[in-house]
Amino acid sequence: MLKNMQRRAVSFGKQWTKNRSLAFGGNSRKEHFPAVKACSDFVNDVEGPESCNSYNMLKLTEDLFRDHPLTKICDYYERTLYNHILSTQHPVHGGYVYFTPARPRHYRVYSSPKRIDVVLCWDGKWKIIQSIISFIYTYQNDSLFVNLFIASELNWKQKG
Repeated sequence: MLKNMQRRAVSFGKQWTKNRSLAFGGNSRKEHFPAVKACSDFVNDVEGPESCNSYNMLKLTEDLFRDHPLTKICDYYERTLYNHILSTQHPVHGGYVYFTPARPRHYRVYSSPKRIDVVLCWDGKWKIIQSIISFIYTYQNDSLFVNLFIASELNWKQKG
């Protein structure tokens, strides 16, 4: 049963990250994954991909990478992290945005920095930032993987 679930997760991850995600990594709309034929609606909808879904996709991606350490898996993670998750915080006042519209000439609606509780799943943003640290480097047996190019330093105690 576990092997079957793993195969389904790998299949799901490939389908959504390769074929049904926007350039910045987002792939949900109105709290759902759209049908293939409805994916073009991203350019018409006010509510673009939700940051919470992208957070959940990053968690799935981390798990997939641990079982299948492939570069293309990390490529999706990095693209979604930098272009969707980290960009949901306003660079000046610190408010957050939940939706990232893909509609031409549209804009993001950020929360007030004092009212981040109005943004759904705002705690997920903190969780992903914390999990980034554990995903910068991973290892398997004697192989070390540098998954994210972030200013960091590694002290691999097991290898001295």
